[in-house]
Amino acid sequence: MEVIVSPKQTFMPEIVRKEPAVRDSTIVKAQKTCRRLYFYTVVCGFRERKSTGYLAFGGAYHKFREVLETVFASTGNQGEALKAALAACMTYWMKHGSEPTVGTKFDFLTGRKLLASCEEAFKHWQREKNAKAIEVVQGLVEGPAIITLSDGLTKIGARFDQVTRWRGRLWPRDFKSTSKEKRWFQRQLEPNDQFSRQSLITWRLSGELPQGLFVELLFNDKKSGPEVIPLTTARTEDQLLNFEQDEIYLSNELNACREADRWPMEEKSCPFCPFRSVCSAPTERAQVAQLKANFDQKFWDFTAADLNAEVEE
Repeated sequence: MEVIVSPKQTFMPEIVRKEPAVRDSTIVKAQKTCRRLYFYTVVCGFRERKSTGYLAFGGAYHKFREVLETVFASTGNQGEALKAALAACMTYWMKHGSEPTVGTKFDFLTGRKLLASCEEAFKHWQREKNAKAIEVVQGLVEGPAIITLSDGLTKIGARFDQVTRWRGRLWPRDFKSTSKEKRWFQRQLEPNDQFSRQSLITWRLSGELPQGLFVELLFNDKKSGPEVIPLTTARTEDQLLNFEQDEIYLSNELNACREADRWPMEEKSCPFCPFRSVCSAPTERAQVAQLKANFDQKFWDFTAADLNAEVEE
């Protein structure tokens, strides 16, 4: 992972820093929320110590979809693809997941629900394959992809689940596991940094402006699911060019933070921030102590394979 060397390190100088040089949607979300949060999570890599079983559920489902498509592409056999995908999914779940505690927010994301979700997704996938309307493009963009923007300096990246063709035009596709109802999730399709980012990267790497982007939801909640819900969103050339300029601006904005080693707080975000106890400590020494005592340091790298576990709470 390429990192940015801090030009100045006067704030919490004892903390190791490994700020990623490539900006993905997770990094930008932290910056837009609060620059102090960006410092804690992106520059210094601190994370909460809490159960992330819902991320393991999403990661296992992504592994199922990945292997299902890969094995089918190489064998042309739907049965073999399903068998291999289920095995990979459950291996991932056994390694990273655990049965949730009853009464918690995501207590419905069990191993049994995961298998039912894979079964429902396979039915949806099988209907799509038999209809032969959507072609998965192999090798164009797989996993993490990185481009340099028009300023020649700013690097952005994204993880891709698939890039497809529908009616001859490119359509990136992203799989989401969500407990949000369709009507609420649709409000997040645009504006949406991740989908704009994926569209721009696909355009630059292929030389072809995508007609749109498929967002395929796997919906589960405490009362219903699993259900596969396909959605679409699109970006025009003007929207993507403006997105690019905004990315360059935001990247430059952080240069001022680095040069002064100042990371201002965005107080309106404090009430629900896990780092509130750190920022409210009375001295820098006390803040460092809070970080070391209550958080783990694991630096963000969007190219790591097991980070492809996207769940919308």
